[in-house]
Amino acid sequence: MTIKDAEKLTGLTVKSIRYYEEKGLISVGRNEDNDYRHFTESDIERLKLIKILRYINFSTEDISSMLEKDNITESLKIKSKELEEESNNYLEKQNICNSLIKDHKKKSFNNIIDDYSDTINFLETDEAKEFKVSFIEALCPTLNSIIIQSLIYIAPIIWLFINIYNKRWDALVLNSIIAILCTIFMTSEWIYYFYFRNKHKEKAREKDKKNSLTIPILIISIIAVVALFVLLNIGLEYLMAPQDYLFFETSMITSKLMILTIVIFFIIFLGIILKKFKINKSEDIEIYVELWEKCKYILIILFIAILYCFITSVTFVTQDKIIIHDPFHPFGVTYNYSDVTKIETGFGRKNFSFIDYKRKGEFYYLIYIGDKKVIFYAPSTNEKIEKYENDTYLELEEFDNNLKKYNIEKSRDDKYAHLCNLDKQYCDRFVRIINN
Repeated sequence: MTIKDAEKLTGLTVKSIRYYEEKGLISVGRNEDNDYRHFTESDIERLKLIKILRYINFSTEDISSMLEKDNITESLKIKSKELEEESNNYLEKQNICNSLIKDHKKKSFNNIIDDYSDTINFLETDEAKEFKVSFIEALCPTLNSIIIQSLIYIAPIIWLFINIYNKRWDALVLNSIIAILCTIFMTSEWIYYFYFRNKHKEKAREKDKKNSLTIPILIISIIAVVALFVLLNIGLEYLMAPQDYLFFETSMITSKLMILTIVIFFIIFLGIILKKFKINKSEDIEIYVELWEKCKYILIILFIAILYCFITSVTFVTQDKIIIHDPFHPFGVTYNYSDVTKIETGFGRKNFSFIDYKRKGEFYYLIYIGDKKVIFYAPSTNEKIEKYENDTYLELEEFDNNLKKYNIEKSRDDKYAHLCNLDKQYCDRFVRIINN
C-alpha cells in the first residue's frame, strides 16, 4: 500500500504519517522498484494505534517509549488517572467561574476578589489536594455496599407482594408507600453508583477490589451468628432451666441486642484475622477493627452487660410454677399459676411495629403477675417432652387450659386472625386459645 492508501485507511494526513516515521514511531519498508514507501497491514494497525494514543494526549516521546517497552496497558492506566484529575480540575474551575458570574451580578469584583483569591490559594495547597482525594474516596460507593443496601430495600417490596397474595388489604396502603420509597432509594443508589463509576472508573475499581471480601464475610458472619445464638440458647437452658420445665421464653429486646452484639464481635474477629494475615480486602470491616482498637474495653463491658441481660431475661414455665428471671433477680422469682391476675391474647393491632407481636396477624399470649408483664410469642419447649416435638404451640394451649382453672380475667381479640401467616393448624390453635 502507498502512503495515499495509508492516509485513506487511517484518517491521518500524509504530513502526519511522515512526521511519525521521522520520530521513529513507525518503520515503513520501501518498494525495491521505485523506492516508494510500502505500507503493510501491520503498519496500518500501528498508525491507527498511534492516532488513538495521540487523541488521548500522549506525546510522541511517550508513544515511542510505550511501543518500545510494550507497556501500553500500564501507561493507559496512568493516563486515565491523569485525565480524571484534569477533569476534576476543569469542573472545579467551571464551578468557580459560575460562582463568580453569580456573585458579580450582586457585587462588584473589587468586593469579592479577596475571597476568591484566598479560596484559590487554599485549593493549590497540598492539604486541599489530599482532602479532595480522600473526599472522593469517601463518596465512592462499592458494589458490595450497593448490593447489601439493595437487599435491605427489597424486603418491603417482597413483603408487599406477600400481603397482596395473602389479601391483607388493610396493610396495603402503608406497605405500598414504604415499597415505593424503597424502590426510589434503591434505584437512586444504583444510578449514583454507575454515575460515579463512569466518572471515576479507576477509583471505583480500586475500591471494589479493596472490598471484595465484604459479602463473603457477611455470609460467614450470618451463619456463625445463627450457630452461636443456638448455642447460647442451649447454654441458657442448661444453666438456668429447672429440671421439670415445660417451656421458656427469652426477652425479645435482649435477644435482638444479643444477635446484633454477636454480629459486631464476629465481624471484628474476622477483621482482626484479615489484618493479622495482611489480607486487606474489606475497608468496611476495617472500620470495625478501628472501633475495636479505640474502644476495646468499653465494647467488652458492653458485651458482658448485654450477655448478662440476655441470660437473666427469661421466663420458665413448669407444671404449676412460673419462674421469672430479670437482671435485678438473676436467680428468678417463683410464682404459682394462681398469682396470675390477667391474661391478654390476640393477633396484634398495628400495620407496622418494631415489636414483633404488636403487628397484625402475629399471635401473642401475655400474662400479668402483679406489676410484672410476661410475653409468650415464640417459646422454646423442653426437648425431653415428646408430645411437644411434633406439635408446635401445644405447650401454650395446655398452659392456657391450666390457667383457666383459676378463673383469671382474660382479654382476647381475634379480629386479625385471618392475617396469620402460619400453617392453618397453628392458626386454629391460636384461635382456640383466644376463645378458650
